[in-house]
Amino acid sequence: MINFFLTIFSDLDNFLFFLIMSLIFNMLPYMLGFLFSFFYKNFRFKKVWLVLWFVPLCIIIAEICIIIATALRKSVFAVSYVSYGLIISLFLTLLFYFIFSLLGRVFKVKNICHWLILLLILILSFFNSTFMNWSIFLHSFGKIEDKPLQSTELESAYNMDYEIKMSHSDAWGFDERMIIIRERNDSIFYLTVYSMCRELIIQEDSIEGNVIIQNRKTEGNSSAWTLLDSEKSTIVKNLKKAIENYEQEYTSEMIFDGYMVSISLKDYKQKKKRVLNFYNTDISYVHKAMAIEKMMDSLQPPREAFTSFSYDEVASKCAEKQNDIMRAVKKVQTSENTDTLQNKNE
Repeated sequence: MINFFLTIFSDLDNFLFFLIMSLIFNMLPYMLGFLFSFFYKNFRFKKVWLVLWFVPLCIIIAEICIIIATALRKSVFAVSYVSYGLIISLFLTLLFYFIFSLLGRVFKVKNICHWLILLLILILSFFNSTFMNWSIFLHSFGKIEDKPLQSTELESAYNMDYEIKMSHSDAWGFDERMIIIRERNDSIFYLTVYSMCRELIIQEDSIEGNVIIQNRKTEGNSSAWTLLDSEKSTIVKNLKKAIENYEQEYTSEMIFDGYMVSISLKDYKQKKKRVLNFYNTDISYVHKAMAIEKMMDSLQPPREAFTSFSYDEVASKCAEKQNDIMRAVKKVQTSENTDTLQNKNE
């Protein structure tokens, strides 16, 4: 939530938006409670001010009841923190309404310090409005999938204790680095793979692939399995434990581009598999996922060990290849349509 606040203050447009939201949805009921209490204490027509004081109170209570009823009907408590956040925000509004109503009864116009109450109303309105919006934007980060290992996977275990496979790629899957780790008899081996334009592999005879795939270890061109030293073996054991213990994290960041990380752990002794998918971890403020990624990066050679192409050059080459594939597909479809028409004419 702190990061959400910092994001708001870092952008003037965001700050003004949340400030206006605070004035409309939060400051208004606080001010009404404050003013109606002040008028009730200091002016005539006390019954009128009392009735008017009850109107915002009833609206706030009605909103709380509606959200609770909706949440219970849709069972959203099991899948989201949105309803929790809204209810907490409305209860805070209710609490602040009573607090400022009490302050309205003791407010003295001639007391300069009492005018600071208005500043306090603005600050608490902004805080509560930001908290409410944070809870609305909050969503589950990434994806966790647990399932038993299939018989075919168990048959291909090769007496291994477990296998960890981790890949780091751009949003389009064009530039991907992967490391595969296996432990057997207390010895841990690894293999690294680099793929360019992997998503453009087309399994059709009529279309040429020409997809670049390189397999390397840390040094040289060999793709042979390499034994990890004791220091990195310790990192692998900590990584395995972190993957096993990872629980769902939540973020308020909405990012539609960037990079993705896919991690799979096959535990052949426990006969189960866990898959984690993370998206833009470094800017999503999810600490457990970030710790897993850092351990993964410490085991993986840098990108420069695989290719001399920059990210832009890879994107350009893959886009060119994509255009070639689309032209080939159109050519095949046109040919098929022509053959179909000829067959109908015959």
